[in-house]
Parts: sequence; C-alpha cells; structure tokens
Amino acid sequence: MKKGLLAIFAMLCVTATASAQGWGFGPKVGATFANVNGLEGTKMKAGVVAGMFAERDINNWFSIQAELLWSQQGYHQKMAGEAFDTRLSYVYLPVVTKYYLIGGMNVQLGAQFGYLVTSKATGSPSLKPVINKYNVDALVGLGYDFNCGLMIEGRYNIGLTNLQRTNDPLDLRNATMEVMVGWKF
Repeated sequence: MKKGLLAIFAMLCVTATASAQGWGFGPKVGATFANVNGLEGTKMKAGVVAGMFAERDINNWFSIQAELLWSQQGYHQKMAGEAFDTRLSYVYLPVVTKYYLIGGMNVQLGAQFGYLVTSKATGSPSLKPVINKYNVDALVGLGYDFNCGLMIEGRYNIGLTNLQRTNDPLDLRNATMEVMVGWKF
C-alpha cells in the first residue's frame, strides 16, 4: 500500500515538473452534437467524445495541443414518414493551436484527421462500404484553462472531406459541435 502511494506521489511530482517546463497532458470527456451538411431534412444527433491530450506551451500566449479522441457522430433523418438514424464513430487526431487572450481564455484553431471505426444505420448492419474511411475536419473553438488544471472547451468541427465513398452526386460533410471538460497535469 505504501509503495503504491509512493509511486503515485512520484508520478505527480514528475507531472508537476513536466508541467512547469511548458508541457501539460491529461484526459478529456464531453458531448458531441453532430449533423451532416449537404442533405436536407436532417437533425442533430447527440453523442460522446472522450480521449487524452498533450499540450506544449510555446510562450505566454500561444501553445500547441495534440489529442487522441474517440467521437460519436451521425444524424437523424425522416424520409417518406419513416425515421432513420445514422451512427458513426471515429478515432480522431486533432492538432490545435491555442491563442491565450486574457488569463486562461483561449481561441482554438486547427484540424483533425479521423478514421471511421463503426458506421450503422437503421435497417442496415453496416455502412462501411459506402462511407469514406478517412475524414478531415477544420476546427475552431473557445476554451478556458483554470490554474487548478480544469479545462472547459467548446468547438465547432466542419468536414472537409465527403462522407461518401461512392460517386453519388451528394456531397455530404460532417458538422459537429463539441463541449468538453478536461484536466491538465
């Protein structure tokens, strides 16, 4: 028991030292509110986003943050009086620049590169043959980093790649709002 507590204390000391040298890392979790652009009559679908991040301070007002996130996305649609539900799950690698305005308040700009993990629709076992495996989004956000380590972020991700793999004339792109909390060590 004492060895376990000593190991945890040592890890916290190393983390504090790394943080003091301009590095920070930790977990993030939140909610997604996703839809698709390019298709009429769709409604937002709520989901979960979770993962981890590492941040490097460049100076007092600028830092770069890399993340590894799992994100639930998709949309609801009604066609001919019938409701359809499309569920997509991605693993994303966002790279974000953070510009600090006042204190911990920051504006975020960046891009994220995603890989499709699961894709299902009402009445269909899998959409993988039709949905593009890779996704690229541009992102913009606003956040606040508290001195205690707590982080609160809101982001809007706009898809740059077509969701469909086929030669369908529809150009469907993800559009996702994310609200996340994290803890920086």
